[in-house]
Formats: sequence, C-alpha cells, structure tokens
Amino acid sequence: MDRAALVRAAARNHVGWMEGLARAVTGGAGGRYDRVRWMEVRSGEVWVPFPQRPSGPALDALLAWSREHDVGRIGVWATGLEPLAALEAGLAPRGFGEGWRPHWMAIASADLALSERDPRVEIVDAAPEYDAYGRALLVLCGGRFWHAVARVDGVYAGHAWSHRVGDCAGVYDVDVVPRFRRQGLGSALTAAVCRAAGGRWAVLNATGEGEALYRALGFMSLGFGRTWWRHGRP
Repeated sequence: MDRAALVRAAARNHVGWMEGLARAVTGGAGGRYDRVRWMEVRSGEVWVPFPQRPSGPALDALLAWSREHDVGRIGVWATGLEPLAALEAGLAPRGFGEGWRPHWMAIASADLALSERDPRVEIVDAAPEYDAYGRALLVLCGGRFWHAVARVDGVYAGHAWSHRVGDCAGVYDVDVVPRFRRQGLGSALTAAVCRAAGGRWAVLNATGEGEALYRALGFMSLGFGRTWWRHGRP
C-alpha cells in the first residue's frame, strides 16, 4: 500500500476502535446526521471520526445531541488527507479549537521481529488491572481486540491493545509503568499485540513520547492528521 492508502487504513481501524469503545462503555451511544457520525466513547465524551465536508446543520445536530446527553467534551478527527479548510471553518465558530496532531505510522508485519517472544509479556483474557472499558471490549468485541499485559516478577508493568480491520492491525494504548521503562517492555508489548492480531500491516498514531519507540521498531512516518476539541457543555 502507498502512504495515503495506509493512512486511510489506519483511519478505518480507528473507526472500528471507536465503535468498540462506544459499545463497551456507553452501549453504542451516538448519532448521525447527513455525513457526520459521532460516538460517545466515554461517559460525557464524544468523538467524531473523519467527517468529509460536514454541513452546518450536521454540526449543529452534533451539538444539539451533545447538549441533550450532557456531553462535556467533543473531539473531531481528520486524517490530514482531506480538504481541511471547510472543516475548520465549520468548527471554529462553534467553539472548537485545534488539538494534538495524530502522527500516523505503519510497518509491514513481515518487518517486525514477531518471532521473538518476551516471557514478561502475555496476551490475556482477563486481568485485575483492566478498567471497565477494557473488560467490556473483550466481552463485547472478542475476536477483533487483543490485550497484552507485561509483568516483572509478578508485578504489573504495562499493557497494550490491538484491533484488526482487514489486513491491518491497529496498535493502541501502549503504556509502561514509569519505573519499568527502558527495559524493552514497550517493544515487547507492541510486538505481542501485532502478533496476536495478524495482518500484513501494523498501523498506529504516535504521541511525541511514543514516536521514538516506534521508529526504533522500524515504523515509518505517514504524516500527520488533525484534531479539534470543544470543552464544556454546548
């Protein structure tokens, strides 16, 4: 796949991830108007995945729904490939400000060292460290979501998630407890969830902190997306 196709594949994977969160946490709460769709991924927080030239009435419908459901935070995502001027022009007058930029990254699974297993990391069906949405994801969306947990001498040290859509495994929420960092656990967790999900490609969006880890593993940069956020009840 070329870079644009990989970004679109990452966006599709993110939509599936958001759908899973919404089903697990809020029972699939959300709505749709025209070409704009939104999902309540946490109580009081709505995400709008990758709208294409949303109309004013559609954005107003989003705000009206959010008022009715006591939503205090709305995030709108863009891949960075689509024309953004019209989207930004519709969001700014409605109280949205630009937020962080997702850094899309990808690697061919064949280029990851997936055969090297770390005994500190395992794919698990249940763990006391899960939060509510983690437990619900595995129950409601089993077969498309995988969770890896790292333990050092029996002590919880970190976790990661993956989600499979088509030929792409999306990597999410790679996190290592601070006192266990710089011991190779981030790499091992990433490899474990990619191995579990399978597929020809692994895709993700990296934070500034995580970018160095993914570059060291061989992930290539695909460019940056955009997000806009509205805080406070509409």
